[in-house]
Amino acid sequence: MRGLLKHYKYLLLVIALVLLGLHLVSSSLNKGVNTGKTGRFIMNIYAPVHSTISWPFAKVADFIGRYLLLVDLDEENRKLSKNNRALRLRMMETEKLILENKRLRELLNYDTPKDMTPIYAPVIARSLTPETRTLLIGKGSKDGIEKNMVAISPDGLVGYVNVATANSAKILLVTDPASVIDAVVQRTRATGIIKGKNPTMCSLNFLNRTEDLEVGDMVVSSGLGGIFPPGLTVGQVVRVERETTDMFLNVDVFPAVAFDKLEDIIIIPGVVSHDEPDVSDDIADYSSDDMEILE
Repeated sequence: MRGLLKHYKYLLLVIALVLLGLHLVSSSLNKGVNTGKTGRFIMNIYAPVHSTISWPFAKVADFIGRYLLLVDLDEENRKLSKNNRALRLRMMETEKLILENKRLRELLNYDTPKDMTPIYAPVIARSLTPETRTLLIGKGSKDGIEKNMVAISPDGLVGYVNVATANSAKILLVTDPASVIDAVVQRTRATGIIKGKNPTMCSLNFLNRTEDLEVGDMVVSSGLGGIFPPGLTVGQVVRVERETTDMFLNVDVFPAVAFDKLEDIIIIPGVVSHDEPDVSDDIADYSSDDMEILE
């Protein structure tokens, strides 16, 4: 390649000088109506030469311009994506605050039984074992909570306090096998005992099989039994079986409260509190294996 350039160096030099001269002459000519024949002749010769020579330079300049534009667009897209993520997080936080505000308003607007001062408490953990169904709340004896107080929500009866520590308390849910509630059917005033059956169901026991009971009947607390005030909604009858050989009906009651969605509850005094509160300094008495800690 170097030998080829050396061999034709004079020819290349002449071509370069001619092109340079044509360019200078073409640039200095008046392109108006006064351009003479010689000027027009030079322009006609130089125009295609100039176009051929300038084409690759124009393409390179266009490529560089497009590349710089793409770099700017990429940077702008990154900024927009970052701003979009920040806006989505802000919207999620706003929605969370709106839902929390709605939930707290429902608690505050709930009409608690007369002459009872409610205590509002957050749910901080839930039981994970089917054998024991409990909630752990973030308030305890320091906040006025004692054993055998009643836990409710705007939807109905949650359960009662069976352990109270200084800073927390454990709520035994109505679906726990150890839970026993004296109840009454609203429509017929038939009485029975509500017991926990499984994590999502209760049973209504000791109803005579001749009682008028239908699916859809609402069951509330009767006020008897020493803990629960009367009139608290327990749930709705979803199954009624009348066995001819049984003295009592087999009745399933679906709780009014969605326990797995509870985030805040209301604590009110029970009818009677026979036991002294079990008080300790923290929640260390609760087994972490049995509880699902909530954020």
